[in-house]
Amino acid sequence: MRNAYIQKRTVNALILKGNGLNWCWYITTLSEIMRKYYIIVLSLFYFDSFGQIFNRTEVMPGIKTMKTKQFNGCGVGYWNLKYYDQKGRMILEELNRENTLLGKHAFAYDEWNNELYFISLYDINNPGVIDTVSTNEYKYDQNGKIIKEISVIGTNTYTTERIDISGNETTYRLISKIIWQHRDTINFDTTYFKLVYNVNHLIEKQIKEDIENGIFEIKEFQYYNDGNLKRRKVTRVPEPEIHSIYVGWPGSDDMGWEYKFDQNKRIKKLFSLVDGKKYKLEKYEYEEW
Repeated sequence: MRNAYIQKRTVNALILKGNGLNWCWYITTLSEIMRKYYIIVLSLFYFDSFGQIFNRTEVMPGIKTMKTKQFNGCGVGYWNLKYYDQKGRMILEELNRENTLLGKHAFAYDEWNNELYFISLYDINNPGVIDTVSTNEYKYDQNGKIIKEISVIGTNTYTTERIDISGNETTYRLISKIIWQHRDTINFDTTYFKLVYNVNHLIEKQIKEDIENGIFEIKEFQYYNDGNLKRRKVTRVPEPEIHSIYVGWPGSDDMGWEYKFDQNKRIKKLFSLVDGKKYKLEKYEYEEW
């Protein structure tokens, strides 16, 4: 468990939270958007920076609520309010634009604080519908670390399994079962991920191998002394003809982050560093129990 009153922006936190990236997708229903969002998260294959895979809980002991206001990109004017239980797990999230509620989500966890259910309680485009966006099952080793996870998002199933540990390197395999209902077809994709950890058990390199397409993607990470993410660099082999486009927030394949903290060492403001420019991304306000 992370230290009370300390919010860290590690690899998993930045990838999952997306710095307002999900705000750009209010085109269709919120439930469909969040399914797309989680599929992207799974394809990015985010990991807990302290050595456990797919720990979806940003544990924040002592915090009752956290309000996040977005800046830059299409996140301008949007804010969210997260509610935490006594263990510091987010149990409810409200998404807003100015004074309008756009969506409300509920979360349930197992005894190891890993997410079991993600439920859409309210969607501005479908206000009368309550929808289970995703469900998760886990298999643990004797130390309580996940060695296998099965995630179901809509009609699609994603199975992740730890297959090798060697020194400071751990390898995982992700098998994606994608059902195309309108085409009446099923696709199976296999992706391998190798994580290399530094002496502080933080991920310093992630190597992704797409078996079907023969593509490698290498992500390298640097951290500040307090463990917050400082820089991320992405290299792709072979180099794609069309380069990645970052939507919703300023970003690039080689970018950095800066932080301002409050007196309790919690992140108060988050900035991104892209091509020599500094952008204000988010501002946080906390309420304690």
